[in-house]
Amino acid sequence: MKFTLYFCALCLLSACQLSNFPFIDKTKKASSATQSVKFSDYYLQIKELDESSLVEEISLQKINANAGYLTAEIKLILLYSLPGSPIHNPYTAKSMLNEQLINHELKLSAEDFALISLLKDQLNQQLLLFQKLIEKELSQDQQNKVAKKQLLTIKRLNEKISQFSQQIEQLKSIESAINDRGN
Repeated sequence: MKFTLYFCALCLLSACQLSNFPFIDKTKKASSATQSVKFSDYYLQIKELDESSLVEEISLQKINANAGYLTAEIKLILLYSLPGSPIHNPYTAKSMLNEQLINHELKLSAEDFALISLLKDQLNQQLLLFQKLIEKELSQDQQNKVAKKQLLTIKRLNEKISQFSQQIEQLKSIESAINDRGN
């Protein structure tokens, strides 16, 4: 019985440690180049959040970023990159990532550097696919416009053919009337 109680308590305590949201940045502000946050762990944790928890996390990280915490800015990039996030926007994520890479000399662990590199590659690929999709839609729109113009031209030509057919019938009727008078 003691073993079962001990095991249950251990499970409950370990479960509490896994859900330590919201994250509060206690690291140094953006002027610091040293980072102790594992962004890969953070990404895995935010992937598991439901929408309301994501909204809370986004709000917290925006507040922390406005206060000048560099880690919060990077966490926001991850939140913008997360497909299920209410603020998912690869354009914003890529822009913010480029800004961070230019403006700050980030000292990241090998694991976090790999994650940031992968994120950059994935965002580039996603933006390239979006661009191709936009070009395809524009091309499709242009093809639709051309097709509409062709249909309109065909309709006008069919109307002219109909008018010419009526004129031919009228001329045949007149010719037949003239032939009948001449006989």
